[in-house]
Amino acid sequence: MIESDTVLSTVLDADIFAGIAHDDIEAVISHPNVKQVTLSRGQYIYHRGDPAESFWIIMSGEIVTQISSLRHPFHPLSYLPGDVTGLMGLVDSNRQRPVTMIADSETELVEIPRE
Repeated sequence: MIESDTVLSTVLDADIFAGIAHDDIEAVISHPNVKQVTLSRGQYIYHRGDPAESFWIIMSGEIVTQISSLRHPFHPLSYLPGDVTGLMGLVDSNRQRPVTMIADSETELVEIPRE
């Protein structure tokens, strides 16, 4: 369970929650399965082929996408607080992750599971 005002503020500013009441957002992030995660550079958020069971709201840091390409296997992505990764996989319950996401610096995220 998350109890940080910074996390709440970042989540409230996230586009994904636009139009949702403040109390409802607080209920989501106070759910016991929602957690704050800190990753070191090189740690994986998820791997290609993993089942899509969560999405993550970026608090800070940079993420690299690894795709199946021999010429350019890594694509740096800059995320700002409030940006989201892993959401599209939750739309289709049978969908697997199409790419691998790796922390390229110390990265703080809020993990929100499907259920």
